[in-house]
Amino acid sequence: MLFFRNKLSRLIVVFLLQAILLVNFAYAQDIEISRKETLDCLGPRLATKDAAFLVSFSDELGKASEEIDEIAKKFLTNEQFAKYLVVKAIWIEGHFNSLKSAAEKVSAILEKAPMVRKVYGIGYPFYGRVDLRKRIYSTLKRLESGEINNLEFLRRITPDLDVLIVVNQEDEGPWDIKENMDAILKEYFIRYVSSFRRPWADINRSLQKDTILTDIYADRNKALDILMEKGEYSLDFIYVPEHVWDNIPVFIMKGDMKYFKFIRDILFSLQNNFEKPSDVPTEFLHNYVLNALFSAGEIKREYLIDKLLDEHPYAELIAMYEISREIVKNKFEGAVKLAQQRGLIEYYGDRIVLTNKGRVYVEKVLEYRQLLLEKGYDLSGNSFIKQRSAIEKKAEKVLLLTGIKDVKNDISAGELDSEALLSLLVGQAI
Repeated sequence: MLFFRNKLSRLIVVFLLQAILLVNFAYAQDIEISRKETLDCLGPRLATKDAAFLVSFSDELGKASEEIDEIAKKFLTNEQFAKYLVVKAIWIEGHFNSLKSAAEKVSAILEKAPMVRKVYGIGYPFYGRVDLRKRIYSTLKRLESGEINNLEFLRRITPDLDVLIVVNQEDEGPWDIKENMDAILKEYFIRYVSSFRRPWADINRSLQKDTILTDIYADRNKALDILMEKGEYSLDFIYVPEHVWDNIPVFIMKGDMKYFKFIRDILFSLQNNFEKPSDVPTEFLHNYVLNALFSAGEIKREYLIDKLLDEHPYAELIAMYEISREIVKNKFEGAVKLAQQRGLIEYYGDRIVLTNKGRVYVEKVLEYRQLLLEKGYDLSGNSFIKQRSAIEKKAEKVLLLTGIKDVKNDISAGELDSEALLSLLVGQAI
C-alpha cells in the first residue's frame, strides 16, 4: 500500500515507484510493453485494491485512455511522459480511503500547532471518490491548447495534500483588504511559522514520521521528484488569520474571488456544518445563496440550485463528477433550509423568494462588506461572525420602523381608521 507506516515499507514503495518509472520510461521510448507484462514487472504486491501505483486504466475511460496518452506523448519529453504515466496510475479508486485517512491524521497533527483554531482539508479526497484521470485529461487539454506549459501540467497533476488553517494571529494583521489576498497571506504564514520555529520543527517531524508527508520546507517545484524518489507527498497550506476568516461570509459578490481565491474551496470541497451556529463556511454559504436570490428575484427552487451549480467556480469538475455535484448541491440545499428556518426566505408554490426581512438582511450584509473594503478590519476585534445575530436583529428593526412609518402615513392620509388600526395592532401582536 502507498500509505506506509515504517521506513522499510516506505523503501519498498520507493523501489516500486522507481520500477514503474523505468517501465514507463521504456514505454515512452516506444518499446512495446503490454499491460500484463508491466504488471509482471511490478510484482503481485501491487495487485491489491489499494495499490496506488497499479498500472491500469479504468473501464470508464476505455479506449480513450490510449488516445489521451497519444496527446500527452506529443507535448511531453520521454522523461515527462513516463512521470505522467506514473501519476495517472496513482489515481485509482482504492486510493481514496487511504488518502482521506491520511489527510485526517495530518489535520490532527496540525491542530496542535501554536495558535491554530481550525484545520480544514480541501481538494481531493474531499470532493468525493472519483477517477482523477478524468481531471488529468482536462488538464492535458489545457496543455494541448497552449494555456499551460509542460512543467505546469506536471505540477497540476502531481498528487499532494491541501489544508486551510485558521490561526489566531490577529495582532499581526493584515488590516486592509486588497486583491490577491492569498499571496499576501502566504507572507504572513512565513512570518507566523518563523515566530514559532521550535514548535513547528516538532510539527514537521511528526508529519514526516507519522504520515505520508515530506519536509514542509521542501521545494514545492520538486514535489513530483520527491514523490518518485522518497514516496512522500507535499503539503500545501492556505493560511488565514482568524479575524480574516470570521469576516469571509460577507464576500459573496461575483468577483470577490479576486480578493480571496480560497472562496472556491468553501463552495466546493471544504466541509461545513449546518448544525453548528456561527460556523464560517456555513454562514458564507447561507449568505451566498441569499445574495443569489437577492439578484435573481423570485425563482423556482430547482432553478436556483441549478443556477448556483452552473455559475460555480468549479463548474467543470461538478459536471465531470456526479458525486461532486451532489456534495455541492447538498451545500446549497442546506443553506436554503437554514435561511428558511431563520425566516429570510419563503415559498410561494414551487417558487422561492426573499422575505422582507431577508432582503433587508442581505442589504446589511453587503453594507458590512463595503465597510470592510473601505475601512479594513476592525481593530477592536469585531467581525461578521460576532455581529451576525445583531445584523439580523437590525433587519427586523428596520422592518418594524418601516411598518410604523407606513401606518403613520396611512393615518395622515385618512386611509386607516381607528378600527383598522386596532385590528392591525392585534394582528402584529399575535
